[in-house]
Amino acid sequence: MACWDDRAQRVRMHVAEVGEPGLWDRVVVHFTQLEMHGPLAPVIGAAS
Repeated sequence: MACWDDRAQRVRMHVAEVGEPGLWDRVVVHFTQLEMHGPLAPVIGAAS
């Protein structure tokens, strides 16, 4: 489920954890690091 957070000016996600313990925490950390460091550069010549 997603909703707009007026205070943060971004979408806030609410997810029920159904996998292994700590999985959602690792997903959040991963995407937080991506936001902090910017998008990854595309690999030139990579197979689609």
